[in-house]
Amino acid sequence: MMKLSLISSALFSNVHAIMDFPDLVPECVWPPVESEEGKPHCLNEQSLDKVMAAGDVLVTFHAPWCGHCVALEPEFEKASKMVHDAEISAHLATFDGSMYREKLKDFGLKGFPTIRWYTPHGDFFDYTGPRKASQISNWVKFMKVDPIKNLVKPPTPKGDKDRVHVTLVGPTRTPAFERVALKYRTEARWGFVEDHDGVYEPKIIVHKPNEEPSEMHDIESVDAVRDFFLRERLPTFGEMKKEEYPKYKLVDVGLVYVLFDHESSDDLDAKVELHMPSIAKLAKRWWDKFSFVYVNTKNHENTLRDSFGVKSFPAVAVTSMKDGPGPQDKWILHGDIKMDETHEFLQGIVEGNQRPNFKSEEIPEASDSPVAVQKIVGKSILSEVFRPDRDFFLSVYAPWCTHCGTTNPAVEKVGDKILDLGANHLIQVGNINGQLNDSPSKLMSWEHFPTLIYVKAGSDQKIVYEGKRDARSILTFVAENTEQKQLAKVICKDLARKTKELPEVCEKHVAAKKKEKQEEL
Repeated sequence: MMKLSLISSALFSNVHAIMDFPDLVPECVWPPVESEEGKPHCLNEQSLDKVMAAGDVLVTFHAPWCGHCVALEPEFEKASKMVHDAEISAHLATFDGSMYREKLKDFGLKGFPTIRWYTPHGDFFDYTGPRKASQISNWVKFMKVDPIKNLVKPPTPKGDKDRVHVTLVGPTRTPAFERVALKYRTEARWGFVEDHDGVYEPKIIVHKPNEEPSEMHDIESVDAVRDFFLRERLPTFGEMKKEEYPKYKLVDVGLVYVLFDHESSDDLDAKVELHMPSIAKLAKRWWDKFSFVYVNTKNHENTLRDSFGVKSFPAVAVTSMKDGPGPQDKWILHGDIKMDETHEFLQGIVEGNQRPNFKSEEIPEASDSPVAVQKIVGKSILSEVFRPDRDFFLSVYAPWCTHCGTTNPAVEKVGDKILDLGANHLIQVGNINGQLNDSPSKLMSWEHFPTLIYVKAGSDQKIVYEGKRDARSILTFVAENTEQKQLAKVICKDLARKTKELPEVCEKHVAAKKKEKQEEL
């Protein structure tokens, strides 16, 4: 009896400790206690921070209600055991994202499950391969392989037509070089030449296919090494393809599109080869400001005409690569491609003497009566959307956009409802073809289609609507965000007719209305 009492007391004490101090649950602490089974370690809010700092850990962010997470669980457990049995110095862990939603707000997760690898340098990589144990464990093994190869002397990879080579020459491998090599391990071949005797000056060399190498001597700064690699890996004059664009976007320089008039791909190759020496010379002259590229104008003719405003070929199109709140500036130089003219054109852009190209349809004739959905164009966006007397809800679409086809009817329903309620003087609904129109101001911009934008009366700030794309949700959003009490009342009164479940702002209006009636009685 005494033993049973002692056992009960011990069990109660352990349960009490776990309930009062959930962070001390053994399975969720870090560093983990090694298990013979090699099972994934569970993480809590505190241990996740330690994992991110320590690195060499693959974490699955999951939720119990996620069907894909449930399917992944047994495969992830098998992968963890494979990594354990192979004696790979890495861990696999799980984190229940449904329990710590606030923690994940700044993590940039696109959904559950997300499988993320953390490095000892504070960087991370998302695993996007097949969710099978063998592929996951092989990827962990790959991430643990040192991407830097020891070399006897700096390479001269003239025969490598596809890969960029990055080599550090110096007495030791610097932390900066190691971190950049780990982050971009798949995007170049990384090497190290140990030089204790000072035969070579410490430096980083970038070799890219069919071009002369470039060098940098600031080998201690992570930012300097990263920026040097990202810039120097790009060709002096190369073909712009869809898969290459993200590389150019990482570099803070503009883009110069050399747009040849050609009949076929072979004809394009011939013209590129003919003009390569002169264009490469100009490109090197502007290397700190612009990247020079060419495009198959036959394959991308419609995009170049609609998005860039290019009316004919040949031409030179210049775009900024800024990621700020404003629209991307574009400049067009039509006519035969001449190096002197192109140089002067770029000089004018840099000095601010060239005005950006601005696309806009013509402003439609004004209607004598209110319209449910007003057509907005580039020339009218500022005067119509940013007004002191009414709110505006704008839908930015493109004719080819599939999702726009499902969003547009909801926006039209909102416009019809506002018109039926007689609230057009309080808010106007509109749409704009984002493919045929540019925004002339930093006040209004968009990066994808559809983009739904709300602007309050008298405000110069846009609010991007990211809620459900149905009329009721949009109207609820307007009621919750408008500063016009009359508009909120009108919307709430209509919502109250159709459902008992009202947003908080509408419940206040309904309660105030009932109070007024009671006082009248």
